[in-house]
Amino acid sequence: MKLSDFYELLEEHDWFYMMSDDNRVNDSGQRKFYAIQKAMVTPAHEKLFENYKNYVLGKSAGYDNYPVIQKPQKPKD
Repeated sequence: MKLSDFYELLEEHDWFYMMSDDNRVNDSGQRKFYAIQKAMVTPAHEKLFENYKNYVLGKSAGYDNYPVIQKPQKPKD
C-alpha cells in the first residue's frame, strides 16, 4: 500500500471507537484498526502510524501547554 493511501486510512479511522457505547461502532473500529495494522508493512508505514497516533492522542489529551505535536503531512508518492 502506498504511504498516501495509508495516510488516508489513518485520517478516516475513528481513533476513539472504544469509547462508544454502540457495539457496531466498536466492531467497525476494531476491524479498521486491524486493517491499519495489516497495512504497516514497512518502517515508513510504522513511523507514519506512530506520528499520526501521537498527533491524534496528544491533541485529545489537551496537551496544549506541551510541545505542539504537528499533524504529519500526507506523503507524496
